[in-house]
Amino acid sequence: AEQASGLWSLELMNEIASQREPTLWLASDYVAPGVGSGEKDGSTINSLYIGVVLAVGNLLRTLFKGSSKRVIYEEVPDTDLLMDLCDGIYIARIQGNLQAEWELYHELIRIYRSPELLAHISASKVRRNMLGVPKLRRLP
Repeated sequence: AEQASGLWSLELMNEIASQREPTLWLASDYVAPGVGSGEKDGSTINSLYIGVVLAVGNLLRTLFKGSSKRVIYEEVPDTDLLMDLCDGIYIARIQGNLQAEWELYHELIRIYRSPELLAHISASKVRRNMLGVPKLRRLP
């Protein structure tokens, strides 16, 4: 009772009727054949598959790299006050009021550098009313 096909064979050892133990013999190369070897064993398909999997994995890793650090800035619940501050910077620049522009810009940077302040400023409107967040003062 022996089956064989190319690089593998299956034999039944110990051919006593009650103690048949199947043994699988497998022969394989330690080194994959080269590009120009001419063998049609599917190594090019395997190489292509591995290359695609690695490329997709690398792309996904690049997309999600540092996402835990960006989440505080990307998942802000309410950006109305931040947008008003940016609009104030823009208006001050158009009017040529460099002092007001400088103050508003540095206020915006101070908010973005402090995660606690950013969370407080960008809280949802209902929560902000409960916390009593003061309104922004108007500059002359």
